[in-house]
Amino acid sequence: MAPRAVLIDDNPDDRALVLRELEREFPGLSVEHVLDARGFAALLERGGFDLVVTDYQLRWTDGLSVLNEIKRRYPHVAVIMFTGTGSEEIAVEAMRSGVDEYVIKTPQRLALLRLAARSAIGKAHNRAALAAAETRHRELFETVPVGLYRVEPDAGLTDVNPAFRLMFGIADTEDIAAASVQALFFPPGFDRAAWMASLRSGTVVNRQREVWHSSGEVFWIEESVRAVADARGTVVAYDGVCLDVTARREADLLLRAAKDEAEMAARTKTAFLSMMSHELRTPLNAVIGFAEMLQMQMLGPLGSPRYSEYVRDIHGSATHLLSLVNDLLDVTSIESGRRELHEELVSVARVVDDVLKIIQASATREQLTITTRLPPDLPDIRADPLALRQVLLNLLSNAVKFTRPAGRIDVTADVDRDGRLTIGVRDTGAGMPPQDIPKILSGVSRTANPYVRSRQGAGLGLPITKSLVELHGGRISIDSQPGTGTNVQVVLPADRVMSATRH
Repeated sequence: MAPRAVLIDDNPDDRALVLRELEREFPGLSVEHVLDARGFAALLERGGFDLVVTDYQLRWTDGLSVLNEIKRRYPHVAVIMFTGTGSEEIAVEAMRSGVDEYVIKTPQRLALLRLAARSAIGKAHNRAALAAAETRHRELFETVPVGLYRVEPDAGLTDVNPAFRLMFGIADTEDIAAASVQALFFPPGFDRAAWMASLRSGTVVNRQREVWHSSGEVFWIEESVRAVADARGTVVAYDGVCLDVTARREADLLLRAAKDEAEMAARTKTAFLSMMSHELRTPLNAVIGFAEMLQMQMLGPLGSPRYSEYVRDIHGSATHLLSLVNDLLDVTSIESGRRELHEELVSVARVVDDVLKIIQASATREQLTITTRLPPDLPDIRADPLALRQVLLNLLSNAVKFTRPAGRIDVTADVDRDGRLTIGVRDTGAGMPPQDIPKILSGVSRTANPYVRSRQGAGLGLPITKSLVELHGGRISIDSQPGTGTNVQVVLPADRVMSATRH
């Protein structure tokens, strides 16, 4: 796009020469001629021009006055002084006033006018772009909702934004160079030299420290600072961003205190449950032993048949209570980290067979069918045999407990394509709502299924199973729906599966 030019010269011949040169350089140039003070005043009010070429000697004013007025109103417009007055003093004064080019009005120098016009317009565009960038940066500096500041090595704080003033309670009328303001950011006793020395590497990010508010209260900021160096590598300033993190620090301290308190409560609970579990097992074992002696009538007949019923109830209740105590003991040992794995090579098929022998009587009593599907070449795994047996026993006990008569239980085990061992227990029992599964695995609650709730148990079997599986680096997943049964999958990592090469 061709520039819009203004020619200010009393001599029509000179204007014609200037116009010819400019049109050669800028085809399609739009030009306005100003001949007197009235036309110049109208031009200043109207604006909308990119280049001014003015003579120095004018009947109604002089070129320096024209230059000064234009630069005052339109600082980014390009101005060329094209004059026959070649005074060095005038040229120096014009340069000081911001003229972009100064060309002597002679035939030999007329051709320079085109180059001067191109140069002046380029300078004007650069000034406008720089001014726009500075405006954007200043607007950002003034409006960003975080504290921005500049510190110079010898002067301290030299520039801050409104957010910084608000953060520190500094009135807009206060001079940031004042010692009282400097002391807010660099409180008495603060080692400013060490602060600057820490920035020799160039940047410090998210460093927290104490500062003062103008009210006298101490608060905490988190600052990120970078050193600004000149062309010779000498640090001339430090530019920083700061946030008030007092509330966040207080919340962190409260959270840390609550965490410590919760951990202490958990340790106290674990210690109490562990102690009570050990204390309860001895009398319960005695109750079970005496009940078994009475059932066998080792010291003679009991007399009334109702005594036999009472003894059977006593034995059953004591056995159930001992099972709950053992579950609590398992939970506390796992939570406290005292449960250690005693690993060895374990035959999964043998563990499945052993657990089925234990559970078969209960399954037969409930009229349930148990099937197994294990490949003949199922490899051994590296695991704690007692823990693995407890995992399977808990899963099968749950399946038997919550499956109605004539139901079915399937036990599977195989190695997947990634080398992991998967053990599955699927039943056709009562099932559970999917949204309850996370709570049941964590031991927070038991399922609300009426049939399930009618069965005995503390609901700790699955949490214990999950913990034992995770101790082996594995995971457990449950797929279930009320009335359609439950499918439990235990996956142990590939590094526990003993292939032929691993043996």
